[in-house]
Amino acid sequence: MKTGRNDPCPCGSGLKYKKCCMQTARPETPTSTSNAIQEALEGEQFESLEEANQFLAQQSHLQNSRVIDDFVGLSPDQIHRFLHAPYDSPHHISFTEQFSEQPEAPILTLFKLLVEALGEEGAKATTKGNLPIKLCRNLADQYWDDDHAYMRKFSSETDFNELHALRLTAKMAGLIHKYKGRFVMTAKCKKLIKQQGIAGISLPLLKAYTTKFNWGFRDGYDEFNIIQQSFLFTLYLLQQFGGEWRPEQFYTERMIQAFPMVMQEVHPDDCAYSEPDEIINSVYTTRAIERFALFFGLAEAERVGQGRQSHSEIRKTQLLFELLHFHTCNERPN
Repeated sequence: MKTGRNDPCPCGSGLKYKKCCMQTARPETPTSTSNAIQEALEGEQFESLEEANQFLAQQSHLQNSRVIDDFVGLSPDQIHRFLHAPYDSPHHISFTEQFSEQPEAPILTLFKLLVEALGEEGAKATTKGNLPIKLCRNLADQYWDDDHAYMRKFSSETDFNELHALRLTAKMAGLIHKYKGRFVMTAKCKKLIKQQGIAGISLPLLKAYTTKFNWGFRDGYDEFNIIQQSFLFTLYLLQQFGGEWRPEQFYTERMIQAFPMVMQEVHPDDCAYSEPDEIINSVYTTRAIERFALFFGLAEAERVGQGRQSHSEIRKTQLLFELLHFHTCNERPN
């Protein structure tokens, strides 16, 4: 029986099929897998149903473990772990909790400025539950350079997109909370900073931003959940290809190649002036590249060309290599 879009995903994740493995499904995969198993069955004889089921299970495992070109050298099983257990798959990926030196990243710079501004007494929340505007503007003056002076003009924390996202993420990570109407650092935050400096904040922020914070909250696009859910695949692509400058679209194309179902999420009304792949490129570069990889210092960008030919190119940073290690392939050096 065919699994419906709104049915529970057969993988057991607890999510609806349309928001889980449907994202990675390919029309040709079931057929090719079935054909391969059928070929393996030819000439086989089994003495019991148990023996037959064991053989089928082994063949299914072999098929799901095979490398898929569209997954850039990964297998369906590995992709499944990337999507559904990014921080619980030590055989595929490991994260660094101790750095040899303090890492540098825009989000860490902003967090350091924030905790310094909060100090021991904290800061009184506004009636809407935001950081006070004076504090926000002081942070903006320190965070943005003169080339981005226009970003310093706003009337609320929510207008300072990076700070608002950071404050929400820090709350989700258990680093900052509201106590008696004031924003203060948690005991966990103070302990991590005392023991490891700002480096101790890196992994908690990363986990919260990738698994709890809703990336779509920062823009006006549709859901496209697979873009956030596949954040590890984005970092894998950067590790594989980020040794040299490449256009952002290079990474979008490989994401679409791996998860073609994302194209079907583009609403027809949005295609009046743009092609579906152009829309996906805009969403992906905004969420996965600019507001994730660049924000966390895992990639760096530069503008290339002039006028209408101008575009952004990115490459990986040393921090990406230090922060996580993929065990599914031979990592390419910086």
